[in-house]
Amino acid sequence: MLNFFSNWVDVIGVPGEIIGYWIAVGLTLCMLSFLYKDNPFFKLAEHLYLGISNGYWLVYVWQAVIKPELLGRIIPTYIFDPLEQTELYNQDANYLFILPGLLGLFLLLRLIPALGWLSRWSLAFYIGWGAGVAIPTYMANYILRQATATFTPLFGMGNGEPYSFYINNWLIFVGVLSALVYFFFSVEHKGVVGHVSKVGIWTLMLAFGASFGSTVMARVSLFIGRARFLIEDGGSGTLYYPFYIQLALIIIMAVILYFVGRGKGPAKPEEGSA
Repeated sequence: MLNFFSNWVDVIGVPGEIIGYWIAVGLTLCMLSFLYKDNPFFKLAEHLYLGISNGYWLVYVWQAVIKPELLGRIIPTYIFDPLEQTELYNQDANYLFILPGLLGLFLLLRLIPALGWLSRWSLAFYIGWGAGVAIPTYMANYILRQATATFTPLFGMGNGEPYSFYINNWLIFVGVLSALVYFFFSVEHKGVVGHVSKVGIWTLMLAFGASFGSTVMARVSLFIGRARFLIEDGGSGTLYYPFYIQLALIIIMAVILYFVGRGKGPAKPEEGSA
């Protein structure tokens, strides 16, 4: 968002940069206002974000996918510039691309109830092709690679590795084995199996905790970046203090809306209603 509005500098100079920072700071504060509760400021920023994102991706898909990769393959002489894109301009027209173009057009026919059944052909092809491509990739990256990572040396191989190397391998081996035992429900979890399954529970808790902690730290890092932007850039005197001024305005408006909503009171039930 900031980069989008900063492009105004090339058009109207320094005032455009100031306006861009003011809008970026204001939208950031509106988004953060959701920490209090759902409010009109957050709804405004949310709708702007969704609208601009959809508009951006619509233009991006047209310019980067549909125009060069579909129409450019069918009618290259009408799409590409003969001086700047000589090779693409001189390529032969490939009319086989009409078929994926029709499949993509069929997806839009869901908006027309009478012709919506045609979109099923596109969805069937898309889901079948996606599953055929995704399943081998998922198997290779998330199952086979994870499985082979557990086949690590547990004893000294004579290569001079430190003891910590083998300790880590033993932890991985015991953790994976105990987690698998925990999900083995054909045997009652008592005795040795029960103790091993408890180790598996602790292993899963550590894994989920580490994953959750990593996610939280990533979100905190993003928040720190936005906080620094608000305080350092938004609190700059050269930009006329957009952070402090807009924060005060939002607080004042929130207080006004609170008392206005409180003065209306709860809605009265209609006469004759149960």
